[in-house]
Amino acid sequence: TKALEHLTSLIADYPKKVYDSPETLLYIGNSYYHTGKYKEARAILEKAYNLYPDIESNHIVLTRIADTLADENQVEKAQKLYQLVIDNFPGSDGFVISSVRMAKHLETREEKEKIYNLIIEDYPENPMASLARLRIAEIQNKAGEYKQAIETLNELFLENPRALKKEAIF
Repeated sequence: TKALEHLTSLIADYPKKVYDSPETLLYIGNSYYHTGKYKEARAILEKAYNLYPDIESNHIVLTRIADTLADENQVEKAQKLYQLVIDNFPGSDGFVISSVRMAKHLETREEKEKIYNLIIEDYPENPMASLARLRIAEIQNKAGEYKQAIETLNELFLENPRALKKEAIF
């Protein structure tokens, strides 16, 4: 938090510094995001994206902005941004994260499972694949398919015993 304080005061004292490179804005925005200050994170990340739309991590920036909206119950706006990332950045980390986040808000079990299975099959090394398996187990559990839910969780843990720890960190 000291670094965050230092950088925000630096920008307050030298506002033109944000035009030198995107790193300062991204660091501040991501720091706010990780500390749960979503409005502040969104404002800074939006500024970073608007000033530097071609940065390499633009798909992650947009996904984080969507996450801040979802965390503030602005689900429709979040879904539009997730869909934008899904449509424009296929195969990226932002695509994978946005897909999993979007699936959470879909209506039917079939739609959710389709996306979760896509992530599991096409992006097995991504930490979100473990979360997708966990989400499938939750769906099965809610449907009363307890044996299948346990089998799905066993697959998850057999494949990667630290899967949930990785997802919690991610």
